[in-house]
Amino acid sequence: MRQEYRTPESRRQYRQQYSDFLDTSKYYADVFQRMIDKIQHLVDDTNPSPEKVLQQGHF
Repeated sequence: MRQEYRTPESRRQYRQQYSDFLDTSKYYADVFQRMIDKIQHLVDDTNPSPEKVLQQGHF
């Protein structure tokens, strides 16, 4: 859906349609909680071991 709104012209042209889409989309608390939990885990792990970094494939 967002691909249709790549340019300023298309955003102006379909603004109401996209606004309606956003207004009708449902946001579930559990989705946000999972995202928050994942971010918190990354923030808490500020000094990971070299083995963990390599295992996660950061290099």
